[in-house]
Amino acid sequence: MSEEEREEKMKKFVQENQKDLKAFGWLNKMDDSKAFMLEKPHLACEETAKYLVIQCLNLEMEEKHGAMEQVAHQWICTKYLLELAEQLDVDPRSCISSFFTK
Repeated sequence: MSEEEREEKMKKFVQENQKDLKAFGWLNKMDDSKAFMLEKPHLACEETAKYLVIQCLNLEMEEKHGAMEQVAHQWICTKYLLELAEQLDVDPRSCISSFFTK
């Protein structure tokens, strides 16, 4: 996939899921994150992680440090979920429940 195709895929994903991506970024309890991801497993993907890190950068540039830390926590959770799935060689959606339980 070319860089242009990846960018277009990301734009489309954000357009279709922006409300859910923002909502997930503001969750602060692991149980809430788990329930949200189980309800919307399509968010267990690299595009979500990319969106969250961009939000972190934007919040930090706006000097909204507390908000940035909250979104960064969700980004870290998403990245660890993706790494776990990669290590197990499974679809990230299949790791959601066990990841957030541990």
